[in-house]
Amino acid sequence: MTTLKFFPVKIASYEAITALGDTAGGSFSAFMAGESGLKYEESSPYPLAKSAFTSGKDRAYEMALKVAKEALKPLPESELNKTALLLSTAKGEALLLEEAITNGVADKDIFPSELTAKLQKALKLNPLTYTVSNACASGLITLAQGMRLIQDGDFDHVLVVGADLASDFVVSGFGALHALSADFTRPYDKERCGLNLGEGAAAILLTASDNLPAQGFLSGFGISNDANHITGPSRTGDGLAMAMEKALKMAELTPEKIDLLNGHGTGTRYNDGMELLAVNTVFPQKCPPLISLKGYIGHTLGAAGVIETALLLEALRLKQYPASKGFSSGELPPQVNIPKEPVYNAKLDRILAMKAGFGGINAALVIESAKVR
Repeated sequence: MTTLKFFPVKIASYEAITALGDTAGGSFSAFMAGESGLKYEESSPYPLAKSAFTSGKDRAYEMALKVAKEALKPLPESELNKTALLLSTAKGEALLLEEAITNGVADKDIFPSELTAKLQKALKLNPLTYTVSNACASGLITLAQGMRLIQDGDFDHVLVVGADLASDFVVSGFGALHALSADFTRPYDKERCGLNLGEGAAAILLTASDNLPAQGFLSGFGISNDANHITGPSRTGDGLAMAMEKALKMAELTPEKIDLLNGHGTGTRYNDGMELLAVNTVFPQKCPPLISLKGYIGHTLGAAGVIETALLLEALRLKQYPASKGFSSGELPPQVNIPKEPVYNAKLDRILAMKAGFGGINAALVIESAKVR
């Protein structure tokens, strides 16, 4: 019988593009300054957080390629063929999909796996690739898959990339679900009334090598599915709570060891309510501060888990974290604290991130500072 091996996996490098900047550092600095990338666009009645990095129809590929090249810089060229590529995305090249619908001609480039293939070829990585498209939990699930490939000894290095676009197709879909807010999103606030969409890309290089520097560690993950509804979240939060508990158990941590919670925090009434129930279950007595990043960069769909993890690594590096933008007041469990101002010189060694998606999928990930180990 094979014994599964679980151990913290080193993060060697990371990079991100959001509506607030073309680097993870630039985006995080904007967070701390209270800036938001959400703006009203002429083509939409809803605020969107679109990247100004490129305007081409294949900009998902262009953004993904840029962050991937940056994340691969510490890796010698001789190691590229020992590196697996994992892509997290909801719709991949969504603009090519829209073009195919308009023209009535389908091309293979519209499939998310084709975006992965294009990246693999351009980056000259190992030909074995993975494409994960599991709704809004995709990013954390892809990072978990990357951890397992390292832990099982299948690869020396794993490059995890997330990329998605706030395309008309995606905006129309969420609009049809009445999930979008015509105002700026307000995660966890009692007046919250919907989400704002965003776009971007991020890349995180995981490694088993002792020769590469450590920018942080992924020490535990948990995945569950409550199968509540095809789009609606659980009313109890039990599935998300289970994912968080699994992540803590794998990391061999008690809840008291977590310094910050990064919630999914979309700004919809049902999602945020479900999250607060889950947090109350896992942290019934003492709870670390809870923040959402959606008020800064919007909901970046299948890329959210990768993008936000890259930005949380900046928080761990700098020992500071932003306010949960859009939150004013809410009906919270008494132990839950949602900061309204940025926090500097924080005790910040471990973050528990969580995401929940359509179909009842839930994921959680423990991210640790490089100085913890």
